[in-house]
Amino acid sequence: MGLAPGGPQHGEALARAGAGDPVAISSATLAEIAFGLRQGIAGGHPDLAAPLAWWIGAEDLGLVDVLPIDGGVAVAAGQVRALHRHPPTRRRARRGAKSENRVAWYHDILIGCTAWAHGRSLRTADRTDFEAIAEALQTLSGGVAERLAIMAD
Repeated sequence: MGLAPGGPQHGEALARAGAGDPVAISSATLAEIAFGLRQGIAGGHPDLAAPLAWWIGAEDLGLVDVLPIDGGVAVAAGQVRALHRHPPTRRRARRGAKSENRVAWYHDILIGCTAWAHGRSLRTADRTDFEAIAEALQTLSGGVAERLAIMAD
């Protein structure tokens, strides 16, 4: 659950919000979180309702800064997707329908491009796929744009 109450980064989120520097997340990240929690609730896990409620109100309370997918993000993401139609690791092939895997990969592209376009670093446990996105962004910018910084989660 990461930033939500009970999650390993919740304390960090509260401290940063209190200091006026809330943790930034991509709107695509928030969509993935909401999808997963709602799917879990529908699958018989009512205990996920509280984390979903937290996420629904987190931006309004100033606990997170949700970065938008704007025109620059959309153009970058479209180009990255043209270069990498599938994730380099193909790790998603192990579960879910092919269409769900494609959506998850495209969300990763949107997440990476959002961080890049807004000049933010990216924290993830999936370094390999995001390194490919960072390389594609460097190629598309002709190497002149700042590289997407990726940190291990």
